Amino acid sequence: MIHTKICAECETLLDEAIVALRQHRVQMSTGISLNVHGYLTEELRKELAPIVVGSFNFAQTAWDDYCGHLIQHGLLTPARKAVQSAVSVTHMPEAPGGPKHTGGVPVKSANMQKSQRKAKRSI
Repeated sequence: MIHTKICAECETLLDEAIVALRQHRVQMSTGISLNVHGYLTEELRKELAPIVVGSFNFAQTAWDDYCGHLIQHGLLTPARKAVQSAVSVTHMPEAPGGPKHTGGVPVKSANMQKSQRKAKRSI
């Protein structure tokens, strides 16, 4: 087993933050879509606003919990800056057929970018 500063709770807290942020995205997208298509009445806005604010606050709290846990591990400073260079922490070799990584930052392949552009045009 490789010695690392992360634990199983790191993944759990990250998953909780991701789920909360996705839920907020759904709430926000619903409100935006209703507004763009002219269906957002003042009454509906008053009903949706607390839901959107609540989902944002929940996502923020989940993210703060995750960041606080990483601070306990010494991976982030209280100012939420990485303690160690991201290159040395996250660099992974290129996996066959997988995304390429440069300096720890995933880079989309040209084919992936092309297929995403096609998908956006078909929507």
